[in-house]
Amino acid sequence: MSLRDFALKCAKQFNFGYQASNYGDKELPFDMAPKIKVDDYYYNRVELALQERQRWEELKNNKEELEKAYQKYIDEHKSFPNNVNEKKEEIKGRYLDMLKRVEEWPVDGDFECVKAFMIKHLNECIESDCYETEPYEFNPEPINEWIENNIQFAKDEVVSANKRLKKEKEHVKKINDQLERFYKNIEDYEPIKESIKYCHYNEKI
Repeated sequence: MSLRDFALKCAKQFNFGYQASNYGDKELPFDMAPKIKVDDYYYNRVELALQERQRWEELKNNKEELEKAYQKYIDEHKSFPNNVNEKKEEIKGRYLDMLKRVEEWPVDGDFECVKAFMIKHLNECIESDCYETEPYEFNPEPINEWIENNIQFAKDEVVSANKRLKKEKEHVKKINDQLERFYKNIEDYEPIKESIKYCHYNEKI
């Protein structure tokens, strides 16, 4: 095995090599540094955010469609279930039933730790899932505030999506720079012609 081959295999354990090898699923190229690209997700996120902002801004200038959208918003929220606490009581009853059965379950000493864990887990679930909440009351904001708030939220999403895209571009650039330097370090110490002498990689070059 050449130093190049060994170094490239080991590099997959580090962030720059891990990403460039499709998260460890593929081998790194033998001859030259690969280039990773910014995932389309980040560009799509920006595009969707821009479209959403435009949709809300256009809606503001169309009185008829605005009133329809606002009424739909009210209708959807009015139908929001107001029996949350009843459902929580039902869930709590099932938790307590299981808790009773676990507590009465006779186990060998070696498995007391399992039983204790089950009891602890059930008690934590009861505490986190079954607390009582205030009844839901829907008080819609006026239509002019509603549309302005949605426009502002859409604008904030555009800013946020662009920030994420910029951050990802910087990250990808850093990874590609590391890959270039890593391959150069290998080439400076063991040129590819020397590496080939150790391995039968001629068909890959």
